[in-house]
Amino acid sequence: MKTYYFEHTSLIPVKQSVLFDFHTDTNNLPSITPPNTKVKILDISLPLRHNSPISLAITRMGMTLNWKLHIDAYQPPMLIVDVADQSPFHTFRHEHHFIAHDENATLLQDHVQFSLPFDPLSRLLVSFVMADLKKMFIFRHEQTKKILCS
Repeated sequence: MKTYYFEHTSLIPVKQSVLFDFHTDTNNLPSITPPNTKVKILDISLPLRHNSPISLAITRMGMTLNWKLHIDAYQPPMLIVDVADQSPFHTFRHEHHFIAHDENATLLQDHVQFSLPFDPLSRLLVSFVMADLKKMFIFRHEQTKKILCS
């Protein structure tokens, strides 16, 4: 099974703790989700901590898929890692890094590691998945900056 990596980084002009808290507040998820995607939180264990389960219904192109994830690492205010236990991917790991740039700015780094089902046939879809991840994370970072800096 081939593993693929995606990364997107932005400088967000807010304190590290503010950015971290924004991402742990599940009420913010809809506002940073691209308009072509609907995310509904079905179940979540709050406050977030290591091994917290999360269930989501994600709708795109008229099709809803249920995702089950768990928090694999939780290190305030620097890191959140979620891993999919059930998703359309064979494996999916998402690391949210919050790196203090200075007192009033933070680097937001999203690292995604994934593999697709039906390898090697699914390799034909990798460029589509990578382009989709890029669009999604550009939107998420821009919306985060817009919300927190307005």
